[in-house]
Amino acid sequence: MMSKFRREFLIAILILAGIVFPDVVYGFQDTNVRVMGFSITRKDPDNKESSVINIGASLGTTVYLVVKLPEKHVIKVAKPEDAPTMKDSSGNSMSVDGDGSGFVYGSNISDDGKTVSLPIFSKGLPAKGSTSIKIGGSLKFICGADLKTEEVDVELAKGKKLTAAGIEFTVKGIRNSFRKRNAEKVELQCQKSPASIKSILAVLADGKEVEISSSGSSESSFGRGVTYGRSYDLPGKAADVKKLKVTFFENIEELKVPLELDFGLGF
Repeated sequence: MMSKFRREFLIAILILAGIVFPDVVYGFQDTNVRVMGFSITRKDPDNKESSVINIGASLGTTVYLVVKLPEKHVIKVAKPEDAPTMKDSSGNSMSVDGDGSGFVYGSNISDDGKTVSLPIFSKGLPAKGSTSIKIGGSLKFICGADLKTEEVDVELAKGKKLTAAGIEFTVKGIRNSFRKRNAEKVELQCQKSPASIKSILAVLADGKEVEISSSGSSESSFGRGVTYGRSYDLPGKAADVKKLKVTFFENIEELKVPLELDFGLGF
């Protein structure tokens, strides 16, 4: 006979597989928030070799959300001032991790910027006998508007500077690309967030334009300042790139989306 624990875990897996969905949709202005599934990971009392039944999973509760913003273009998920909260049907707080970072780094933004999927994680578990979970607090998104493209002359060599999208970049280094033979990647550094940049085209000496993709990013704080790093794979050698065509959002805004979700656990 299947134990209650294993039955609960199986239901969570069915939800994540798309077989069972909590039918919960919350609308705020032109924003639609949907609960797409959840998982609950508890200690496995029958396994002495592992503390959880799902190897590699963290103990706690994860709720998976999809947010649709048809009138916006999201470029970044930010930490909200009032982080999401979880309560079970008995009113017990399951307390989402402090600063909200539990979902910021697990988010995925669609290419058109209008759909964001993200997990809300809590180390807490619903109390025995709970039939639902309530989520409060808010989400915060950085959105861009008014696209503009500018062309800048560049010399991609270590120590050189360039200004694009109102941001001054310093070339920190040129390295061989791991993705393409006989090609290089450029490492740029700046003191202002480059999140407003949507795309970059490299203009070669023969006039050919090739879109370059980011191969890595970093963000580090020193005192009150923040240093941002971006790496871009080039179509060939850095010396062959004569200009960059940078498309960016001229205006950036913060959008706060309050959460008022209440969905059944299904068991």
